[in-house]
Amino acid sequence: MNISPSKEIILKKIRTALSHPVPIPFTGTEGNASVFAPPYDDLAVQFAEAFTKLEGKFVFCDNESSAVQKLMEISATNQWNKLFCKESHLKDIIHQSFPKFHFYE
Repeated sequence: MNISPSKEIILKKIRTALSHPVPIPFTGTEGNASVFAPPYDDLAVQFAEAFTKLEGKFVFCDNESSAVQKLMEISATNQWNKLFCKESHLKDIIHQSFPKFHFYE
């Protein structure tokens, strides 16, 4: 097998570098720490704050029945008679409590 002189020089330099390792210059930079900042508050609270900064209206409810009640208050205030809801479980809950509502498909 015929190896060119330039290839042999490069391989010799690689062998030498592997046999005499160089110390890592920045030893304190490697670690298992997360690169993301931990959330400063509950994610629901963070979402609500960000959403209201964008002038969105956010209502936090403890359970489904209070959510349905609040939805009905909002819909009465705004004179809504149709809702859009993708979740069939929520549609059933709303329809049981307030059968007059229609849903967009």
